[in-house]
Amino acid sequence: HDLSFERYPNFLPFKTRLWHEFFVNPQKIARIAKKIVAVSESTKKDLETIYKIDPKKINVVHHGISDSFKIIDRNDPKLLEIQRKYDLPYKFVLYLGNIEPRKNISSIAFAYKVFISKNPELGKFKLVLAGNINPLCREMVEKENLKTCGYIEREDRPYVYNLASLFVYPSFFEGFGLPVLEAMACGTPVIASNNSSIPEVAEKAAILIDPNRPSELAEAIKTVLTDEKLYAKIKERGLTQSQKFNW
Repeated sequence: HDLSFERYPNFLPFKTRLWHEFFVNPQKIARIAKKIVAVSESTKKDLETIYKIDPKKINVVHHGISDSFKIIDRNDPKLLEIQRKYDLPYKFVLYLGNIEPRKNISSIAFAYKVFISKNPELGKFKLVLAGNINPLCREMVEKENLKTCGYIEREDRPYVYNLASLFVYPSFFEGFGLPVLEAMACGTPVIASNNSSIPEVAEKAAILIDPNRPSELAEAIKTVLTDEKLYAKIKERGLTQSQKFNW
């Protein structure tokens, strides 16, 4: 899927780094393999540059997304059921994925603070983090008093994406970035990072920002939520883009 453990070992617990290096040894496996399937051109490039793998033995096969990720009728009673199940606000900016350092959660928190402080009239848009909380992020989440709703069951995710006003994914690194496409397929505009595999997957169907500059994320959130024409354009492009990735 990716070599994030090679590029960002500092984001992993010591035991996990040890496990990769001595018990799995992915570099050795990659070198002796006759053929390798990579989920993105980005991962293929990393295999070539970091592990010195012959590109001729690497095939890129993108992930697909389930047909269940789609626009759901606003009158579907299950939308209200899911909203209550996860205690979701009426309007919210969503992050969905593991709540861990590599996903740049601290920048999401900072950007949202800046967004609200500069645009108090948009305070109706709350921030929601959905996913399991990594121990490395727990203290920060509690200190910032961030709204979390825990792990979202797979069958509930299309409803959560549909309920969200905007999806943010400023990850430092992704081997593919499946949530980006899932949100797009549900008609939710996306703001994501301009690095690793994300531009390859999102192309021009998302607002891409520098994950190292949370001020960019704050400004992008404000722009998308206040510019109706841009909102509609990004939504439409996302729907079209997501259709390129199916099984």
